[in-house]
Amino acid sequence: MKTIIVVLSLLISSTQFIQSQNRDAVKQLESWHFYGQGSKLLEGHGQYLLKEDPKESKGVGLISPETYSTNVTMRYKVMALTPATVLVAILSASDKGESSALTIPKDYDGTIKFWSGGCDNYFFAFHNAAHNFPPFVRRYDDGKGRTILDMAKKNYMHVGKYYDIEAGRKGNRIWLKIDGKTVLKYKDPNPYSGGHLGLRIRGTGGEYAACLIKDLEIITE
Repeated sequence: MKTIIVVLSLLISSTQFIQSQNRDAVKQLESWHFYGQGSKLLEGHGQYLLKEDPKESKGVGLISPETYSTNVTMRYKVMALTPATVLVAILSASDKGESSALTIPKDYDGTIKFWSGGCDNYFFAFHNAAHNFPPFVRRYDDGKGRTILDMAKKNYMHVGKYYDIEAGRKGNRIWLKIDGKTVLKYKDPNPYSGGHLGLRIRGTGGEYAACLIKDLEIITE
């Protein structure tokens, strides 16, 4: 009987430790650069809220303060709070060329033009039903790099539910997983160097975007 009690105590302690880790994990987003017209809020129970201004926004998001090498995986849970919300994960964001630094204009207002022509990046868009698109990934470079590298066959996500997201890169391979299923993948014959990570949301059809994020984990090799 004592053995069972000890085992149960250890399991409870382990669960509490994991929950504490998860609550703390999302706090790192407080150090990320916030852009666009909207708001962010680190909630006390381990969730991070991103929300557009319903009238003024052209997109809001977060950019990591650190640069990462060509081998990096970003894992997190995300919940779209409005049907109009388009969710985006960004890898290898950097100034054009060989640089791994990212120069953000002081007057940057959140518009997609910065991502589609102002820097290099891999741009994973998902929860895309509002755009009448399934998940896809693009390589953005000189403003002409709008070719879709890969597109999923269907949408996988719905409003009001947390999903596990994994956006990763290893060398010239990039991928996106939703709840453990690989929905996007590509081998780039001319891969970018390292760069910053990003999270972005944008509404559509005149409606604003909002989401909750938790359990953020960044894995490097």
